Amino acid sequence: MIIRQPARFRTKVLLSIIPMILALCVLFGGMSLYQHNRLLHSEFVKRGKTLAGNLAASGELGVFSEDERLLNAALRGVTGDEDVAYVFIYRDVGTRLIGGGKALAQPGFAAAVETLSPEIRARILADRQPVSRIVTEVEAGSFLEFYAPILSTEVRLVEEQYFGIPDSTRDSSENRTRVIGIAKVGLSMRNIDAHSAYLIKLWAALSVIFLAAGALAAYVLSRKITQPITRLTESTTRMAEGQIEQEIPVDSRDELGTLATSYNEMAKALKRTLDERARVAMELRDLNRNLEDRIRERTFQLEETNRELARASRHKSEFLANMSHELRTPLNAILGFTELIIDGVYGEVPDELRESIQDIHINGRHLLRLINDVLDLSKIEAGQMRLNLGEYSVQSLIDSVISATRSLAAEKQLELTGQVESDLPVVWGDSKRMTQVLMNLVGNAIKFTPGGGCVTVTARRVASGKREVSSTDPPPSVQDTQHSTLNTFPRDEFVEIAVADTGIGIPAEELNNIFSEFRQVDSSITREYGGSGLGLSIAKRLVEMHEGSIWAKSQLGKGSTFHVRIPLRTRWDGGL
Repeated sequence: MIIRQPARFRTKVLLSIIPMILALCVLFGGMSLYQHNRLLHSEFVKRGKTLAGNLAASGELGVFSEDERLLNAALRGVTGDEDVAYVFIYRDVGTRLIGGGKALAQPGFAAAVETLSPEIRARILADRQPVSRIVTEVEAGSFLEFYAPILSTEVRLVEEQYFGIPDSTRDSSENRTRVIGIAKVGLSMRNIDAHSAYLIKLWAALSVIFLAAGALAAYVLSRKITQPITRLTESTTRMAEGQIEQEIPVDSRDELGTLATSYNEMAKALKRTLDERARVAMELRDLNRNLEDRIRERTFQLEETNRELARASRHKSEFLANMSHELRTPLNAILGFTELIIDGVYGEVPDELRESIQDIHINGRHLLRLINDVLDLSKIEAGQMRLNLGEYSVQSLIDSVISATRSLAAEKQLELTGQVESDLPVVWGDSKRMTQVLMNLVGNAIKFTPGGGCVTVTARRVASGKREVSSTDPPPSVQDTQHSTLNTFPRDEFVEIAVADTGIGIPAEELNNIFSEFRQVDSSITREYGGSGLGLSIAKRLVEMHEGSIWAKSQLGKGSTFHVRIPLRTRWDGGL
C-alpha cells in the first residue's frame, strides 16, 4: 500500500499561504476602513459645524425679537439637510425658544434631547466659541450634536458713530458683542454607520475573492512541486517492501533530479550493506549456538558453587552457634581462677605478678565479650536465636542499665541520667535482648564521651499510622535517606528510646556504615577505644527481631544520639 505523503505537503502549503493572504486582507482592509471612516467623520463634523453656525447667524434676529416666524424660517434653512435629525434654539439663560426636525416626531424623543446641558451653556457663554462632538445615545440611534453661540452686536451711539466721540459711561475696551442665545444641531450617525457597514461587506467579499485566488495559486504551485515527490515516495515505498534493486528515473537537473540520483546511489549502497549483514548474521547465529551452550554450562557451575558456599556459610554459623558452651566454659574457668588469685584465695600475690594477672583477667573478659558477640551474630544468621517474649517495664529496663553502667560513668566523671514518660505502658518483648541493646548503646556513649560530659537515656511513646506487618513475615529493611535508619516497621504505637551523649560524634559520611559488621569510624578509634565493631550490628539485628528500627544522628565534635523504636507488642519471635 502506497502512502501519499505529498498530499499532506500540499495541505501544509495551503495552510501556510491562506493565513498570510487573510492577514494581508485584514490589515489593508482595516487600514482602508480606518482612513475612510476618519475622512468621512471629519467631513461630517465640518458640515455639522457649518450648519450650527448658519443656524446661529440666521436666528440672531429671531432670538433678539423672539419672533416665532423668523425662528421657524431659520429652522427651515437647516432641517432640510438629510442628516439633520433635530435642531433647537435656546435663550442665553438656557430656556428653549423653538425646536424642530424629523426625529422629534418619535414619541419621547424630544424629551431626551431638548434639554441644554448646564456645562455646555457655561462653556459657550465663557468662550463664545462653537462646541461639537457631543454624542447623544438615545433609543432612536446615535447623534452628533453641534452647538454655536448666537451673538448680538450692540448699536453704538450717534456721537460715536458719526462724530467719534466715545461714550464716557462705558469702557472703550469693552466687547461690543454678547451671547443672546445658543443654537443646537443634532446630526444622525445612521448614514455614516450604514456606509461603514457597506465598506466592511465590500472588503469581506474582496477578502474571500483574494483567498480563493491565493488558494488556487497555492494548490497549482504545490501540485507542480509534489508530482516528482510522489514518484520518489512510491519508489521508496516499494524499496521498503523489499524491492531493493529498483531505480528512480532522473528526468530533471534541478534539486529533485539531484535527490533522485542520490537516492539511486543510496539504494545500491543499501543492497551491498544488506548482503554483508546477511553474511554476518549467519556467522553470528553459528557463534550464538556455541555461546549459549557455554553460558548454560557456566551458569550451572556458578549455581553449584553458590550452593556450596551457602552450605559452607550455614555450616559455619551452625558450628559457631553450637560451639557456644565449648568456647565459653574454659574461658569462664580462666576468668574465675584469675579472680580467685587476685582476691588472694591462694595466698598473697606479689604486686608485679598481680598486675600481670589483672591484665590476663581484663583481656579474658574482652575476649569473652568478643566471643559472645560473634556467637550471637552467628545464631542470628543461622536462625537459631529466638526472642523470649513477655511483659516488661521500660522504666525498670533503663534503671537497670543505668545502674549497671554507673560505675563506668563515674570513672570518667560523666553525668548519667534517665528520663521516662510517666504514662508509658508495659511492653511485650524480650527484656533480656533489649537490655543487651541498651547496654551496648550506653556503653558506647560512655566510651566515646570525654570526661566531664553527660549521657542521657530517654523513653517516650510515639504513634504511627502505617499498616501492621504480619506476625509471620520477617521485618523488611528500609534505608532512611537523611539519617542512618536501618529499617522501619509499621505499627500503630511505638516506644522510642534515645541514648544521647556529648562525645566525639560521628562523621556524616559514616552514619550509614556504623551498623555493619566489623565496622568502626576509623582504625584510630579501634586502637584508642577498643571494640570489635559487632556491638551495633548485633543491636540492629535484635531491634529488627522486635520489628523495630534503629538509627543515629550526630554532629562531629558535639555528640551523637541513637534512637531505638520498637512496637508496644512484638509479634515475631525472630525465627525463620
